[in-house]
Amino acid sequence: MALVKEIWIPAIIEKLFADNTFASRAANHSTFADGKTIHVPNAGGLPPVTVGNTTYPVAVTERTDTDLNYDMSKYEIGPVRVGNIEEVQLSYDKRNSVLQGVRNAVTEKIHTDILSAWVAGCTTAAQIATVTAFGKSSVLAAKLAFDKKDLPQNGRCLVLTPEAYNALLAELSSAEQFAFSASANAAAGTVGKLFGFDIYMRSVIDTAANNSTAAFAWHEDCVSVAHGNVEIIEDAHRADYFADLISATVLAGGAPIRNDGAGIFKIVVE
Repeated sequence: MALVKEIWIPAIIEKLFADNTFASRAANHSTFADGKTIHVPNAGGLPPVTVGNTTYPVAVTERTDTDLNYDMSKYEIGPVRVGNIEEVQLSYDKRNSVLQGVRNAVTEKIHTDILSAWVAGCTTAAQIATVTAFGKSSVLAAKLAFDKKDLPQNGRCLVLTPEAYNALLAELSSAEQFAFSASANAAAGTVGKLFGFDIYMRSVIDTAANNSTAAFAWHEDCVSVAHGNVEIIEDAHRADYFADLISATVLAGGAPIRNDGAGIFKIVVE
């Protein structure tokens, strides 16, 4: 029985991209994938508004749109040894078992890279706060940055390192800790809500060398994730393995998607 790619491709997509907590709080640009590059149009500035104008004709302006683009990275899965291919293809549970070993490592790598790409977009003073210790004031700094950009209250997210999370909890009063814990949503992957931010925790936020990023805030309309098609590679009936070998590749990535830099903010502890 030959490998049925139509069975394996949805299984891999489901395992790699099913409810990835923080990454689900972003615009999904998979439909914009063209090869390995994502192209996202960014609208130019709004036209001027005049009040009580008495001079005509009014000057004509033109909106200039820009193209934001970013590349996805290629991730490789396997090769995985699969014995008794007929049984595995017919059994959803066994197919999941085959994929389980590679899923965790690949998913972690993809989403760590996506988060790091979002953080890398913070390059200006308006997008970075440097503090000596993480606490409530750090979260308020992110809130202020978003308020100044008139970002919607809904859709604000914040991911903390375990150290920043513990430091924040230690600073909260007993009543605040109770309210914070009560607002957690395990199904959505959040550990609490504070100052309008849905808060996540992740061991690695930024993979840049010598980074000291303790927290990263984003608005879900200002960052993106994307993945391309899965390519399945089969090496069937390998006598030396007494089984089939299956490999797969997938393109995935993400980026900030506003040219004005709004909706992303990082907090650095020094």
